[in-house]
This record gives sequence, structure tokens and C-alpha cells, in this order.
Amino acid sequence: MQIEPAADRFAQIYARSLSQRYEQLEEVSEPSPQTITQDQDAKIEVLNGRHAWTTEEGAVIIEQQRDTVLVCESLDASTTQAMEREVFGTTAMQKSQKER
Repeated sequence: MQIEPAADRFAQIYARSLSQRYEQLEEVSEPSPQTITQDQDAKIEVLNGRHAWTTEEGAVIIEQQRDTVLVCESLDASTTQAMEREVFGTTAMQKSQKER
């Protein structure tokens, strides 16, 4: 998958801001080889693919595919899946089933 610099940078900045906005933040998606760290001073190299966190206000999803970044905060699972289908044409669940 090709990484688009502007989309990647936006996703990185957004992901870094999560620890400033939420007191309880836990990444729940499987960490990829290229993932972020919550250390504000650490350099985030690449944030592509789908990343999910739980917070005191609900789930946060950041998903980057090519030049598009989808961010969902505090939405229920069915609404998040509908957004993923609308933006990317597939959901994370459909992608994981295809990979099996």
C-alpha cells in the first residue's frame, strides 16, 4: 500500500493529540510494525492502516488508506462500520475475514 505524505502526516498529528484530549486512552487494535507511541516526544514515523483506541468517551478509530483518512470518535460500532463502508467500500471486519 502506497503511503501519501499529507494523509500520513494528518493521521500522525491526530493520533498524537488523543493523549492530550483523553485521560483514559488505550490502543486496542493489533499494533502494526509501523505504529504510534503515546510518548509526545517520540517521533511517529508512519500511521497507516486502521488503529483503534478506547477512551472514557468511547471508541476512537483512525484509518488511513492511500490519500484518505477516516476518523471516528465516540460512535457506536454499527455507525463506524457504515462510515468505513461509505468511505473505503469495506469495513475492518470484512477485511479481516478476507485475509483468513
